[in-house]
Amino acid sequence: SSGINAEYGDTKRDYSEDYITLSAAHIEDAKHGRGHFGKAYAMESDSSVVRVAYNITFNRFWHYFMILIMSVHCLLVFYIKNEPYYLILESFCVLCYIVDIILHIIFYTPKTFFKLSNTALKSKLQFILTVLFMCDLIYTYYCYFYSKENLVEKAIPFQCLRSFVFILKIRTFYHFFMVVVKTFARIIRTILVIILYVLFFSCFAVHVFGEIYLQSDDEIYKGEFITAPLAFIRIFVLITTENYPDVMMPVYNYHNSTFIYFVVF
Repeated sequence: SSGINAEYGDTKRDYSEDYITLSAAHIEDAKHGRGHFGKAYAMESDSSVVRVAYNITFNRFWHYFMILIMSVHCLLVFYIKNEPYYLILESFCVLCYIVDIILHIIFYTPKTFFKLSNTALKSKLQFILTVLFMCDLIYTYYCYFYSKENLVEKAIPFQCLRSFVFILKIRTFYHFFMVVVKTFARIIRTILVIILYVLFFSCFAVHVFGEIYLQSDDEIYKGEFITAPLAFIRIFVLITTENYPDVMMPVYNYHNSTFIYFVVF
């Protein structure tokens, strides 16, 4: 009986330690913003390959090594030479990208990685960049071995995207980039609303006031509302009130009630 109780106590202690370790892993994943796919996911996985992929991918030294590779890859843009060492360095950098992406695919599993969702979004974007860098490398080899052309004089298509890998790899850069993208999207929506608003009032002015402005004696605004583009410019400037009330006077002199249009605008 005492032996059974001791064995039960050891088993219970082991389960408690496992739960504590797993809970700590969930907390660590939440702290680093990993979501569902993190240390806890690797611990719960039945595949040792997934755990190895996690240990390498999220290892601090591997992270710093990849930043070093990205830095070298970016600097190579300024040192394009018709020399073997350039091709070796370029090939090594792309090879490191490929290994890093393969580790991510193993960790997330191919089914999850290639699924159209926001899961592993940064890794998916890095996969696309890696494919583009591979195309650059193939093109570089073609120019070096077959066309015998000077690489310095050739435009390598996707080398301008090399610095974007830093945004995907460094969390601070990624968060800053996403804030800029979201802010830019809101600004674009606001600009579109303003353009549609001005366009509506411009078209209205062309149909209602076009003939009045055409017959006006005003040298500045005579005929300005005969076409939509001219009316759009005048109404757009009216937002700043720079041309108010001068732009209103030709139709206001025709009929006093036309001021309602400008008040509503």
